[in-house]
Amino acid sequence: MTEDLAHLEQGRSQLEVYEYLAGQPSATPGTPLGGFSQRPADNSGSAFENNIPEAHALHFLQMATENIAKAIFLRSGNTGWDKYTHRAFSAIPHHLRARHIAARLGWRDFDAYKRFLRDVRSLCREIEELHPQVGSIVEKANVEYPWPGRDSLGNEIWYVPAHYSFRLLSRMRKPLGVQLIRFLHLLANRFDTIF
Repeated sequence: MTEDLAHLEQGRSQLEVYEYLAGQPSATPGTPLGGFSQRPADNSGSAFENNIPEAHALHFLQMATENIAKAIFLRSGNTGWDKYTHRAFSAIPHHLRARHIAARLGWRDFDAYKRFLRDVRSLCREIEELHPQVGSIVEKANVEYPWPGRDSLGNEIWYVPAHYSFRLLSRMRKPLGVQLIRFLHLLANRFDTIF
C-alpha cells in the first residue's frame, strides 16, 4: 500500500468511528460501518445520549480530516507542503477549488461548489484547531490533553477535554456540517478518480 492510500484508509476508519460516536448516520447509505452497527435514524445511542464526551467524537473527526487531507496532498504531489504538520485540512477548500475536481465529485454547478468550499473554510479550520499543536496559543482548548486556564479569581485551574463543551458537535449536525461529512466521504470514495 502506498503512503497516500494508507492515510486515506486510516482517515476512512476514523471517520466511521466519528460517525458512530457522534450518532450520525453514515453518509454512504447501505455501507456498513466497518465492525460497527449503523445507528438508528433517531440517533438513539449517540454520544450525547450515552454521555460520551464530545471530545472523543471530535478527536476522531480531527484525525480523520487530517489523514484524508494528507492523502490528498501526498497524491497530488504538492511539493510546498510538510507531511509532518498537523495543518492540512484547513487548506483543502483552497486546494480543491478546481472545475475538474468539482465535476469528478459530481457537482454540476461550479459556482455552487465554490460557495460550498467558501462556506466550510471556517469549519475546516475549527476542526483542524482541535489538535493541541495547531493554533496560536500553546495552552488552549483541544481534544487530547488537559490545559491550564484561570478561574474568575485568577487562580490557575486545569480543563479536561472530556468535561469541556466544544459546541462543535451540535454544529456538525446542522446542514453545513452534514454536507462536510458527505464531502469527506465523496473524497474518500472517489479518490482514485479525482486524483
